[in-house]
Amino acid sequence: MLKLEENGDSLWMRNFGGDGDDEAFSIQETNDHGFIMGGYGFASLMKTDSFGEMEWS
Repeated sequence: MLKLEENGDSLWMRNFGGDGDDEAFSIQETNDHGFIMGGYGFASLMKTDSFGEMEWS
């Protein structure tokens, strides 16, 4: 996951997952400026805070 500024500069980058096939196919920003992701594998359903740190999965 990569979060960019409006001008394209990187704010932060995070990797989630393990050795198998993990894929997030839907990512939405939440009201608290975090993100919720749906997919399969490690990322079947997870939430990050506004800095990209995982809050729950």
